[in-house]
Amino acid sequence: MCGKEIRLTVAGYKRLKTEEVESDLKKKFGKDALRPVGDLDRPFTPGELREFAGHRLVSVGNHTKNHAILTNYGLAEVREQIQGGQDALQQMTEKTPEMISYPNGNSSPQIEQAAREAGLQLGVLVRRGKNRLPLKIGAPEAMSLKRFILWGDCGIDVQCLVSRANISFYRLLESLKVRASVALR
Repeated sequence: MCGKEIRLTVAGYKRLKTEEVESDLKKKFGKDALRPVGDLDRPFTPGELREFAGHRLVSVGNHTKNHAILTNYGLAEVREQIQGGQDALQQMTEKTPEMISYPNGNSSPQIEQAAREAGLQLGVLVRRGKNRLPLKIGAPEAMSLKRFILWGDCGIDVQCLVSRANISFYRLLESLKVRASVALR
């Protein structure tokens, strides 16, 4: 598979529910396609996660029950995914998450409301940009925080300088794209 073909395949998978993606991968690559190969690619055991979460510098957040891209689901399923993540993390770590990082960064006002209803106070998107400070817990923008994303194809010093700039042509173009897509709906 070439790069373009891989990108198209990944983009197609991102429009499906988690169970559909897993089923297709198992059909194409065998029933063990999603099984960890070794110690480096396996998830934490519950005990390891509990120990990790107990460290004073670690905060464990919700990422849904099974990495569901929430915009592919109905509202009842969104609530189940978010609450399932809350319940599993509470059981394993004995701590209740206060933050969610939306899988693939996909969110909507309804998804953010469902996260608030599950007790979450902060939500993180995969959108570049700055967040206005001070951050007000409970404010609508607290459920749609932007983040700084580092890329491997550019020096970290340059990326950090650009992130601090008040003017960003990238952010300007991104906001114009969002406005254009909303206007077309």
